[in-house]
Amino acid sequence: MANSSDPAVSSSVMAARMRDQHRAISALTRSKILRSGELNLSMMEITEVAAKTLKVGRSSIWLYNKEKSKIVCQDLYRIAEGHGLHEQSIELYASDYPAYFEAISEARTIAAHDAHSHEATKEFSVGYLVPLGIQSMLDAPIFVSGQMVGVVCQEHIGQPRHWELDEEHFVGSIADMVAMALESSNRKLAQEQLEIRIGQIAALVEVSRSIISMLDIDSLLIQVIDTIGLVMNAEASSLLLIEEGPEGKQLRFRFSRGSASADLCHDTIKMGEGFAGWVALNGVPLIIDDAYTDCRFNPRFDKKTGFRTRSVITVPLRCKNNKILGVIQAVNKKSASSFNRDDLELFQTFASMVSVSLENAQLVADLRRSLEQERRLAVEKEKLGAFLPKVVVDEVSRSRETKLALGGKVVEATVLFSDIKGFTSLSELMKPEDVVSFLNDYMTAMSDIIDSEGGLVDKFIGDGIMALFLSNASDVDHALRAVRAAIAMQDAVGAAKEKWSSMHPSIVNLEVRIGINSGEMVAGNIGSQSRMEYTVIGDNVNVASRIESNGKEGRVIVSEATYRRVKDYGILATKLEAITVKNRRQPVRIYCIDGFRTLS
Repeated sequence: MANSSDPAVSSSVMAARMRDQHRAISALTRSKILRSGELNLSMMEITEVAAKTLKVGRSSIWLYNKEKSKIVCQDLYRIAEGHGLHEQSIELYASDYPAYFEAISEARTIAAHDAHSHEATKEFSVGYLVPLGIQSMLDAPIFVSGQMVGVVCQEHIGQPRHWELDEEHFVGSIADMVAMALESSNRKLAQEQLEIRIGQIAALVEVSRSIISMLDIDSLLIQVIDTIGLVMNAEASSLLLIEEGPEGKQLRFRFSRGSASADLCHDTIKMGEGFAGWVALNGVPLIIDDAYTDCRFNPRFDKKTGFRTRSVITVPLRCKNNKILGVIQAVNKKSASSFNRDDLELFQTFASMVSVSLENAQLVADLRRSLEQERRLAVEKEKLGAFLPKVVVDEVSRSRETKLALGGKVVEATVLFSDIKGFTSLSELMKPEDVVSFLNDYMTAMSDIIDSEGGLVDKFIGDGIMALFLSNASDVDHALRAVRAAIAMQDAVGAAKEKWSSMHPSIVNLEVRIGINSGEMVAGNIGSQSRMEYTVIGDNVNVASRIESNGKEGRVIVSEATYRRVKDYGILATKLEAITVKNRRQPVRIYCIDGFRTLS
């Protein structure tokens, strides 16, 4: 029988051992679990592979806490009664084992052949090594992005064991596998957080489009309070506005959502009271991780409603002149223990949109009261024109002694629809404030062009525009003015892309569709006695909308009816394949406008 001291035997044993180590590392490298980001399962797989490969009684992974005052066991694999068991959450404090913590802080492998006498591990002897029968320890540091985050530990039970160099290298590779698992987990977490943030921003952009155009305050506030819970992922939300009370200014709950919202309806708080009152008084946003540890917290509403407040985020609603209108507040984040700085940035952006919408809605309400009570249409006409089409303002001026009437009349007109291709996807890549800034810039530029051609913006539809061109005092046909405006709009978009791309590089690929149709349509006040708008309706309006939705990006597409009106004015066009429009039996002939030709 060959002696184990025989060099040939030793070499053979080492070769077999290294083959086992190589197979183990290769298997871990290919492991789907390690690449999945499922950290707990990854740790369990690594410790089990390490223990079986090195034939040790215990294999474990330990990570530092933030302060590096302790290490916490992420997984410990051990053999008990012939079965492999996994344990977690054991903690070792630096204050209890200073020599060990000092040794691992040097970021080197600790090969304690006799753990009871080794300088770094002997302090474990009485309370840890002896009770568990551990004789030898082999620890290696774990590095992630150049920073040591913890150690892997192999513990041999029985006789003292001399760790070979290849075994030290193997444990270093095991530490690398742990690092890979941590990075996969971090990537998964980052991806999940990114998806949540994209969802929040998409919801914010979508809702903001509607609230910016809302002029009814109650409808606006309901939309706002519902959006807070959705965007902030909160258990409860509130919107409070400042009003004059018996003892001066106070905050009143206008709308709330959550299990205790019914008990808060129309309740009031003093300026400076609680988090909401403090923010309203100081104009400074707050993030509170634990409400009951903050001296500004007033538990009155928790006692009243039975609700338990934990984390709170509160921001002021501030109008253009820096006046505080009120506050919005979200309570108890569902997906985490507290709100963070990203939440605050998102919430402040939303608050800015709400403030603008509130200010606009309040201004419209004030104007309406002025029209009804004081009959001062001439004074308010210019302000009203910022919110309503000019024809409506003129009608209000003519009808100042009577109520505005619902109804309309048949007119010959041209209607233009425009829309930004893929804007929803683009907005998901942009910061909310950049989305709003871009939309305001874009809408202003397009509206100015429409106005310069004697048209009026009927409405903004998200990132789309509906514009109307009626006959006016000029001799220029409404269809020609609409086509000229559309060409100028496409030229303006092309010229402004470089400027807008500073908000996001993808804007350079932005394209706009424009569709135009002319014909008879009904124009007038549509809606109810309490809420109406001047617009046009009818089949020809629907045709214009369908032409736009079927149009080419970057081009102006017109119906045959529009083309017949403009072809003698030097307008060049290419006939396209007819399109089928809902509720019309005959296909609609369409043309692509190519530009102007010089008339002799």
